[in-house]
Amino acid sequence: MMRQMQLDDYATSTCSSREKQGHQGPPRVDDPTEEHKQQLIEQAQVHARTVDLDIDVDVIEWEVSTNAQRTRRAGDCRYKPQTDQLTITLTWAAYVAWGWEKFSAVVRHELAHAYQYSKTGQSGHGWAFKRLAQQVDTHIRCELFTTGRLLVYCDEGCEDHRNKASKLVKHPETAYCRTHDASFTIEHVATGRTWTDYDGYKQQREAIERSDTGW
Repeated sequence: MMRQMQLDDYATSTCSSREKQGHQGPPRVDDPTEEHKQQLIEQAQVHARTVDLDIDVDVIEWEVSTNAQRTRRAGDCRYKPQTDQLTITLTWAAYVAWGWEKFSAVVRHELAHAYQYSKTGQSGHGWAFKRLAQQVDTHIRCELFTTGRLLVYCDEGCEDHRNKASKLVKHPETAYCRTHDASFTIEHVATGRTWTDYDGYKQQREAIERSDTGW
């Protein structure tokens, strides 16, 4: 994931042109019914069929999640090599917050992952995916829907957020980014303080707790 997880300008502008076609999406309600979720799936499928990728949209299993634990991510794509099953999950809360114009780029992003899985059995965010993202006018990294107090990132740009002092947060030196085979850095978002190992974590946490911001 890139340090900057914002939608690229070209993705937003392209979404705007698609929006003019009148596809607004289902009602943006906080507590969706099964019908609302099905409407979003159908909207995503219709949109996916307009994307210039050689993939059968109908073989993909589509889901909409209202799980609060998923709201950090707007969507994801999973692949089971044993069955070749592709599953795209869309986060309802992200759709409600962003609206269809911005959310449609998430559909294209996950569809690009599905395409890579269907052709090669694997997918990531490397140069091949960047070319795909440009081809279908979407962002290279799926934007985080919410942010946490702690930012985890690798030297190559992968990024995620945490709220709790997990093992990864305390001991980033024991983990690595599997996508880029790179080490992790942890950043306390409010203060900008960073660390790369347990000694750094202890030192920075003590300083943060003494600050006006607090942990």
